[in-house]
Amino acid sequence: MKRSKAFSLIEMLMTMTMGSSLMLLAIGLVHQSLSLSKLGKARSEHDNSLNRLAQQFRSDAHSASAVLAASAESLQLSMPDSTTVTYRAEESSVRREQTALEGPQSHERFQFEPLCNIQFRVPADSSLAQFQLERNFKNHEFPVRIDLQVIAQVGRWQKLEQPAPAEQPAPGEQP
Repeated sequence: MKRSKAFSLIEMLMTMTMGSSLMLLAIGLVHQSLSLSKLGKARSEHDNSLNRLAQQFRSDAHSASAVLAASAESLQLSMPDSTTVTYRAEESSVRREQTALEGPQSHERFQFEPLCNIQFRVPADSSLAQFQLERNFKNHEFPVRIDLQVIAQVGRWQKLEQPAPAEQPAPGEQP
């Protein structure tokens, strides 16, 4: 009797079942990797915005001559060149506005992930300006996490640029 060289129906069904199972697993892995990639990109953009805001906030506070107004939602700084810089906390973002007396107004928005709480603080003596970004989680099992806290000395660069007072010679000494 001759033996046929074809596959049986059961062999074909088993092969197709195993192939479709492997395809489903592969599709699940691809979907998971795309979701993680999207989450990683959002986190990276959030961190980049935090870093840009921290640098800009420190620079503005250090070069400011005074704090004009401060509340938990906003901070207004007076600059030596007669401009004002205002930081405003909005929903999941901070808006920085620079206004000159006769020049145009410029603004920049720093966007963050949802559920972020943004606060500004200035102590009574107005020597420091503080910015804090907290993240609240939808799941209440986790506590509020502080993503960024920046404390900058107002007018620091102006104090560094002032010349040191000259020493006076003691009585009886020659200069």
